[in-house]
Amino acid sequence: MNFDGSTSWPRLAFTNERPLAMELKVRIVRLRSNAYRAHCPGLPGCIVFGLSRNEVSAKIRQAIDGYLKGLDVLLPRELARQSQQETPSRGVA
Repeated sequence: MNFDGSTSWPRLAFTNERPLAMELKVRIVRLRSNAYRAHCPGLPGCIVFGLSRNEVSAKIRQAIDGYLKGLDVLLPRELARQSQQETPSRGVA
């Protein structure tokens, strides 16, 4: 755990069969209702709630995994779409 109460977990991603380390900051906050909220500032919308610190820690790990797996599918598709739009079409002269 970091001094500000946040937790960083290393993640592995594979590119060309070589692992790349990624560190994401996670903030866990105790709410007035004695529940907990965790979010990852680097991943917009990646927020979970739980009744204990252990529960919210497990949930945020699952949320981060799901978020990153979604990027593995959506990001290449979006990049391919953008490259098609940027490529000038070759007309017959």
